[in-house]
Amino acid sequence: MTEDSARILPAPLTLETPAPVPALGPVLLAAAIAAVAFTLSELLLPASIAAPARRCIGVFAATAAFWAWGRPDPAVTALLALVLLPATGALPSARVFAAFGSETVFFALGALLLAAALQATGLSTRLSAWALARAGGSPARIRTALYLLSGGLALVMNEHAVAAMLLPLAFQLADALPERGRRGGFSASLCLAVAWGSTAGGIGTMLGGTRAPLALGVLEQAGAPRFGFAGYSLAALPVSATLFSLGLLLLRVLYPAPALLVPPVAAADRPLCAREKVAGATLALAVIAWAALGDRLGLATIGLAAAVVLVASGTVSWQDLERRVHWGALVLIGCAVALGSALAQSGAAEVLARRLAGFPPALLPGALVAATVLLTSLMSHAATVATLLPLGLTLAVPGQAREVALTVAVASGLGFALPASSVANVLALSSGRLSPRQILVGGAAMAAAGTLLVLACSRWLWPALGF
Repeated sequence: MTEDSARILPAPLTLETPAPVPALGPVLLAAAIAAVAFTLSELLLPASIAAPARRCIGVFAATAAFWAWGRPDPAVTALLALVLLPATGALPSARVFAAFGSETVFFALGALLLAAALQATGLSTRLSAWALARAGGSPARIRTALYLLSGGLALVMNEHAVAAMLLPLAFQLADALPERGRRGGFSASLCLAVAWGSTAGGIGTMLGGTRAPLALGVLEQAGAPRFGFAGYSLAALPVSATLFSLGLLLLRVLYPAPALLVPPVAAADRPLCAREKVAGATLALAVIAWAALGDRLGLATIGLAAAVVLVASGTVSWQDLERRVHWGALVLIGCAVALGSALAQSGAAEVLARRLAGFPPALLPGALVAATVLLTSLMSHAATVATLLPLGLTLAVPGQAREVALTVAVASGLGFALPASSVANVLALSSGRLSPRQILVGGAAMAAAGTLLVLACSRWLWPALGF
């Protein structure tokens, strides 16, 4: 055999070891959970409720069960919900997948791209090194600083923008922990500190989200007395501050800080490179634009524009961003928007809202708060206000319109309980450093505490303040 012929002969075939047969047990168990949840919703809900609404509630019940179980992956569960909504007749497929055109999804995309750019340029490592130095290497002080910064910023800018800005820093700080410091869920608590801090802080003023401005608009359309920026802050800040304090205490109880010092990061010693300077300037401009122009231009527009600037300037490559973006987070957010849209369009949300009419006047505030917290865990906060507030105003005792509006506006900010209850939860989950169960356990406690706080304020504090 000549040398040339040897070069053109194919390489000898080798047989790979066959992969093990996938276990069918978890698949069958998941199918059983979905079937039970869906069947119970069909059997327990009154027949007077339209079939699409009952099926939509069934799909949500199955989805929530999977998120609580933690299996399959949250993004896979989201895909399953997107399949079940049209398959069960809860909502036509065109309407289900139209949810991915929502501004919320594109805001999340912009936030994920910015986070990936911070990692690709090394700026997130630089920020984590600075934070470690300022905190003296103490994990407890690091978490407290993240929590306080998240809550403080959410008082003056949209809570989703705060989470998008600070979560990359939390991820980097979690990675800087020694192996012993990551046990017991402490690294997960750094992500929860940003999610809970921004959510609790965002309740305090009208700048934290669109809920309060929307409630003000509904009040104006109804011809009821309005409340201004200062009035809303006066009423909402006690809830926000108390819930914020409870959240910090809960983090310390559920996830005790390890008794160790985190070693300094070497990145703090070298000068800033050109890529880090451009990334930092772009992030700073995006934050300013989110705070000053977010309502006019939209949060998604600003986030995507910042990502375009970073790629077009050569600061990062698109390939760098593709490798670092958690695309499953977009699926999860799209699922949350689709479920909320299905609840609204199928009539399920209206069914829940109409149930309020059957409560005695004395129990109406409690029912209104409970319904608001439930809906805000399933759909967008603004959609919850738009669904419940008009009905609540029609049922309110004369002279209590502002109190009802405050109740719905504040309670609709309690999006702690489920992985898809807020953009902050979804972005935190995308890191892979915490599980849906961790979000559910601590988030349910935060939502329950917030519910009691809103009830107490609506019963005693707000009437004393003249609302």
